[in-house]
Amino acid sequence: MDQNTLNLIISAIAGLAAGHGTGAANQSTSLGPVGNTATGAIGGVLGGLIAALVPALQQIGTGTVNGGNLGGGAIGGIVLTAIVSALKNNMGGGTAAK
Repeated sequence: MDQNTLNLIISAIAGLAAGHGTGAANQSTSLGPVGNTATGAIGGVLGGLIAALVPALQQIGTGTVNGGNLGGGAIGGIVLTAIVSALKNNMGGGTAAK
């Protein structure tokens, strides 16, 4: 597995966990477990790709784990989950069924 693929997977997993945690922390804006997790994973990939464009973030980390992708993925997962939750609730979607 090449380094780019590994960084993409790391970003997706970080975003997945962060998105799930974001929904669990704020039940009033939750998309439901599947929605939070999927949105977080997509945000994680996007955040990881953006982090890959910042040279200073590529210096963080040791060995095969790139800290920039890990942090970017987590932040991307949180941000995208929060944005989608806010849009859904403002459009009259209410909270997801539990």
